Amino acid sequence: MFNLSGTKKVRLTDGSLISYELIKKSRRTLSLKITPKGLEVHAPLLISKSRIDQLIQNKSHWIQKKLQLTLTYEKPFEVKNGESFKIFDKELMITVKLGKNNITIDNNICLISYKNLSDYPKLKNFF
Repeated sequence: MFNLSGTKKVRLTDGSLISYELIKKSRRTLSLKITPKGLEVHAPLLISKSRIDQLIQNKSHWIQKKLQLTLTYEKPFEVKNGESFKIFDKELMITVKLGKNNITIDNNICLISYKNLSDYPKLKNFF
């Protein structure tokens, strides 16, 4: 059988090269998605690579701008004591304690009180 999906490359008119992950499946539309890993192209099974490359050429300015933003993307943080994160250009350090569900920010401390600290997915969702 044919390997329709996988990592592909296209050379733009300015000479630069864009790599992308091609995901072909039963669908009608062609779409572009920027992820932290890079560009993903979702395409119908029977669409040609030249049609995909044409779309990438037409949207190259947008793609390059969005890919540039992913370079400044910071790693996701964990909701745990001592972990820090940035919000509105302010660095906050997380302190987690047992208590009534509440989030308080004081100076550079983000105090998270939560009733069940052992249930991390719900704690993260609460935050």
